[in-house]
Amino acid sequence: MLTRVIKPALALLLGLSSALAVAAEQEREPLGLFMAGIAGSIDVSDYDDDFPDADLLPGLGIQLYAGLSPAEWFSIKAGWRSYGLQTVEGSGYEAELDVTGTFVEADLLAPITDQFLLGVTAGRTDWDLDESIDIGFAGFSGDVSGADTYYGAKLRVIPPQGGMSVDMFVTQISLSDNELTRDIDFLSIGAGINLHF
Repeated sequence: MLTRVIKPALALLLGLSSALAVAAEQEREPLGLFMAGIAGSIDVSDYDDDFPDADLLPGLGIQLYAGLSPAEWFSIKAGWRSYGLQTVEGSGYEAELDVTGTFVEADLLAPITDQFLLGVTAGRTDWDLDESIDIGFAGFSGDVSGADTYYGAKLRVIPPQGGMSVDMFVTQISLSDNELTRDIDFLSIGAGINLHF
């Protein structure tokens, strides 16, 4: 499942970065101190490990955030995100896992060229997990809250016109809480648009 999702997502990100590279050949304007943005992601979890012979449908996540970028190679932001609804379909049942939360994140990047920066991203999220299981004649639901750190890699592209940047990222988080029978791992591959002012 992970391979089927990751390969198309990486191909999409590679195509986006290539298109931006063509547009970034001219000299660009500097970015502003403040930033706000929106990002989307394909989110895949190992939630289906609890359900034998089941198929997992990955979710489409979204992030909304604002923060500071005192330097092009460093930014810190806070916001809200959804990890994308995880749906497991099996013989005679359907299960859904919905995770949302607030987060604080920092990016530390190194310039590759004048327009491209590559580095690491890390943050902490306070998450709320809602689970529902429908077995036809009955249904079960529950919710758990917790807080965990996450980490990943990020590529930032700065177009020549300035005032904006585009991020492409891969992040991983393990949701852990005493009320969970085991940790639930999420892998997110996505891209976002940042406005700087």
